[in-house]
Amino acid sequence: MWLQQKSLSFLVIFIAIFSFISCSSTAPKLKEERKYYPLDDGLKKLAQDISQGISTGMRSGGLPAIPDIAVLDIREKTTDRNLEFSSYLSSKLLNLTSAQASQTNSSIRFIEQQKIRNALAKQPEGQRMDSSEFATLVESNLVIKGQFFQENEETLIVQVEIFNPKEGVVYKTIEIGLLVSSIPKQLSQSFPFFVNQAFDDLYKNLSITKVENMPSLVNKSWNKYYMPTQRKALRESITSSIFSDIEGLVVDDGMARERLSTVDKIKGEKQHIALYLQGSFRIQILDYDYPLTPEQKNRIKESLDYIKTIEAMLTAGIEVTLSFIAKTDDNEPLDFECSGDMELKITIGKSNFYYDVASCVEEAERQVMTWLEPFKLNSKNVPIIVIEENMLGDETVKAHLQVSPETLLNIYHQGSDEISLSSSPHYLVRFSKYN
Repeated sequence: MWLQQKSLSFLVIFIAIFSFISCSSTAPKLKEERKYYPLDDGLKKLAQDISQGISTGMRSGGLPAIPDIAVLDIREKTTDRNLEFSSYLSSKLLNLTSAQASQTNSSIRFIEQQKIRNALAKQPEGQRMDSSEFATLVESNLVIKGQFFQENEETLIVQVEIFNPKEGVVYKTIEIGLLVSSIPKQLSQSFPFFVNQAFDDLYKNLSITKVENMPSLVNKSWNKYYMPTQRKALRESITSSIFSDIEGLVVDDGMARERLSTVDKIKGEKQHIALYLQGSFRIQILDYDYPLTPEQKNRIKESLDYIKTIEAMLTAGIEVTLSFIAKTDDNEPLDFECSGDMELKITIGKSNFYYDVASCVEEAERQVMTWLEPFKLNSKNVPIIVIEENMLGDETVKAHLQVSPETLLNIYHQGSDEISLSSSPHYLVRFSKYN
């Protein structure tokens, strides 16, 4: 019995070990994590791998015994464009690979890059030259070509193929990961990842930027690698902004209350309109020139004429009527109220106002006496004297009213404005636009 139990135990252990070994041998291997190199280190390693691949291929018979190698520009993958970094990569790989190959095999020859560029220049625009035809032109039987692709802000993949152009066969594919931070900015600024990022930022900012600031924004954010479709989108966005901007120019009183409420705003509006006085809007770096339509030119003239009307009012003054206000019926020293003592005489500058031709009403607690006879109000510091006649002795308030250009603008746009007397917290005047 004991022997049977022992034999059974050994059998269970054996099955378990066998199962573990079997599972271990069939389990998929974890994908090796890609390593990323600084630019110079990565290209050196890539050149070593290319040189080793060529030498191995020659020894095995998979590649020509005497290869004449053409190194093509490493194109950008997503756009299939030949960028500055493309030419940089091909030049570096040519120099590094030829140096590596010369140490191991003197039969390897590299085609001059100028000869390659001359051959590629002969291909029809928008078409790729047949690989066999290209090989004949440059007298090459082996090509090193490839592409690069930016994964994110930090990393880049370069993929290179050792290619037989006459047979159309890829002998070997080699990849290397590079750190974007190690690539000079003048080379990396052409990467679609960064170009698209810059375009998205510029396009978004254009939509919230004043038209007068658009040229400087475009110049500051310009990237010469913007695609034709992106440049078109920028031009369309600017055109839309100009159209809306001109439509929104102030041409009547209904639009002016906020836009022309201060002298500085009027000055800014005139400077803004000056953008269009030459009849077009141009941003040279974008090759953008927008000619104004006759309707838009007429709108601009209307706006300028309206602003001149406002400026003339500020110079000449504005016709107003007067209201004198006590904030409550308990006010000192006049003790003025509509239901009681209201024998007021007011002098503003050289104009006199008497209570017997005025009306008096209460607005909540405020006591308001109004004269309907108009007079001209100008922007200046105006003296005011208010006398409340009394049998026991007159009460007098002497003060000044600081009438500013903004006061005139408030009266013009809003219909009235109120100013406190300089010497008393109880009293103020209201100037109302006449007609």
